[in-house]
Amino acid sequence: MWLQGGSTLIIGVIFSYWLTHFSPWARDGLVTENAFLRAELSRLQATSCKTEMAEHSAAVTTILRDQLERRDRNVEDLTAKLANCTNTTLTQAAECGTPFHAMPPYQPHKMREVLDWESFDRGFVYSWRRYWRVNGHQGNLRKELQEAITASKQYLPAKDYAWQHGQFQLDTRRGITYLMDFEQKNQGSKKFERIRMFRPISSVVFPHPVETGSNQQNRTLHMVVTLQGRSAACAKFLEQLKNVAHAAGDPPFRLTLVYFIDESSPDDVALKEVEQLLKSSEQSYGLRFTLITKREAFSRGKGLQYGATDGAVSTRLPGAAEDVLSFMDIDMVFSREYLYRCRANAEAGASIYFPIPFSLFKGTNATVTHDNGDWRTYGLGMVCISQSDFAASAGYNTKITGWGREDVDFYERMLKNASLQVMRAIDEGLVHRWHPKHCNDSELSPDQHQDCIQSKADWEGDKLYLSRQLSKYREKYGEM
Repeated sequence: MWLQGGSTLIIGVIFSYWLTHFSPWARDGLVTENAFLRAELSRLQATSCKTEMAEHSAAVTTILRDQLERRDRNVEDLTAKLANCTNTTLTQAAECGTPFHAMPPYQPHKMREVLDWESFDRGFVYSWRRYWRVNGHQGNLRKELQEAITASKQYLPAKDYAWQHGQFQLDTRRGITYLMDFEQKNQGSKKFERIRMFRPISSVVFPHPVETGSNQQNRTLHMVVTLQGRSAACAKFLEQLKNVAHAAGDPPFRLTLVYFIDESSPDDVALKEVEQLLKSSEQSYGLRFTLITKREAFSRGKGLQYGATDGAVSTRLPGAAEDVLSFMDIDMVFSREYLYRCRANAEAGASIYFPIPFSLFKGTNATVTHDNGDWRTYGLGMVCISQSDFAASAGYNTKITGWGREDVDFYERMLKNASLQVMRAIDEGLVHRWHPKHCNDSELSPDQHQDCIQSKADWEGDKLYLSRQLSKYREKYGEM
């Protein structure tokens, strides 16, 4: 009987050890294991053992008590480490490990699947996929790289080393790997030292309650567009609204078009054509619109301000989410998904959306490919913002006339607003059609004229596109 009872208890202890160290449930952590040990200890202490089992039970109880004390100390150490994990400095990152560290390294199977390494020196980050040279260390990236350099210095074998160069690779499942190269500062032969570091990614954290954004999607989207002449472009713009903003089940949408009458032409034919196109769209698919006409020199900043304050009248019902202003260009092609993101990313009192559109080269179609165009990273004219946030910002600077600069001024003022997160992201649902651009230096300031010329040159095509066009020209007409 003693052997039978003792063997049963030993088997139980072995099973406990397997359960807490090697089973799939072991990842639930030390706390779960401690709870099991406490329960087993309580059971043994509460059991009225027979005389022949007393010594054995006491020994096993002592073993379990020792294990429990060790586990308690481990939990205390782990708790102390996790308490420091609110500080996200690189030097503490290794102390804040998560289950993600157990993930195996990413294994690519095709050339395009290989994770990029990006290089950086004292002034620039070099990346072939984005740009061959990013213009300086900016914002959060600057802080991140400087922190990595500082953290790596503590592992050098001596203090007379100077940092020379760095590389980093981001694995979105595991973390960031850094390679830091230092050169010893002596007069003799050069000696280099490399420090390799890893900054892990912490576990995914969900807000409570989890934000779904569904409450943002029934808000009226007021799209504001400025125009002078160009009735053909207006026709294309209105045609796409039929498909992406007025299908069955689409959220409320309203267009405000601000038209600047050509002062040199007393009878503006294009205006009459635009009026007819708007009325036709209203009859065809129920477009809700407001047309504002201004007899003055064209100014996009003034036009957007007129549209936001005079045309985009709030339609919000009591208790409903606030309406959204979308500042748009007449030459943009956009998708239904873009309108969704426009509403979702313009949260009153919290965020404002400056999407980065894809801009087409001359003679290409509206497909997002490397050959057809590139991302308009300096373009800030497309904006999604709640009506109250726009009103609080004082809107656009109406003293800026002509082409450009009003968007840069507005963007920079939004960056200074600590209560709003400026969201800047590439958006494949927003494409800018190529169109002729006229840079009249008599109507523009020197800075505006330079910007206009630069923009005009950029979208003739990139180096590869222009080289192909030149090759076709040479094949047809011979060498020049």
